[in-house]
Amino acid sequence: MGQPKIEKLKKWILRRICVRNNHLTEESLPFNLSALVVTAAYVWVYKIKALRGYNEREHFLVLVGHRSRPDHVLPITYFGNCLVLCLTTIERNDLVGEDGVVVAVEVIGNAIQRTCKAVLNGLENYLANLSTMASERITGIVGSPKLRFYDINFGWGKPKQVKVISYTSVGAIFISERSDGEVGLEVGIALEKFQMDAFASLFENSLKDLPLKFMISFWSILFVTCCESLNFCSSAEI
Repeated sequence: MGQPKIEKLKKWILRRICVRNNHLTEESLPFNLSALVVTAAYVWVYKIKALRGYNEREHFLVLVGHRSRPDHVLPITYFGNCLVLCLTTIERNDLVGEDGVVVAVEVIGNAIQRTCKAVLNGLENYLANLSTMASERITGIVGSPKLRFYDINFGWGKPKQVKVISYTSVGAIFISERSDGEVGLEVGIALEKFQMDAFASLFENSLKDLPLKFMISFWSILFVTCCESLNFCSSAEI
């Protein structure tokens, strides 16, 4: 996904969040509306729609880096990982509804924010929670644009294309920086052909429909604002 598409998607999502949560603005969002959160939510929703099924709940898993968090800064000489599981659960019907992408963004963004603020909260229950979800579908993120896969050079040049084989067996979403060096994100998922065809169609068509969704969001905001103004005038007259 190129930067123009991501920015367009972020603007639409922000408008929908403001409609769903009265008086909320970009500055007062309780989480970071990052390109990663927006892209992960978008892919997650249309992947679930393409897979169909009758799961009552859907789970999303992302690893959050805590190497440089102010509450427990590690020494610069530390050579290793410092990752914490960030797990969130949502009803499937909420994901596949009209505002599914917006709901997914809020769920993922808030979960990451909670994890960043209190890294050790509930840590003792993570394994137990995961075991109870073993029979249900868990979608996770593999990779990160911060890892800079396409800058890796072992002496024979930088890679032309990066494929993470492990994510194909666990139903994860691979996200990295773009291979062409342009600003944006590269996304990879593995599905059966008929599922991939459905996913690709949903993915592209929804992006094409964003201009129409922008107009609907604009008139929704205008309608809500007018109604609030009328209510205020009525109260003042009384």
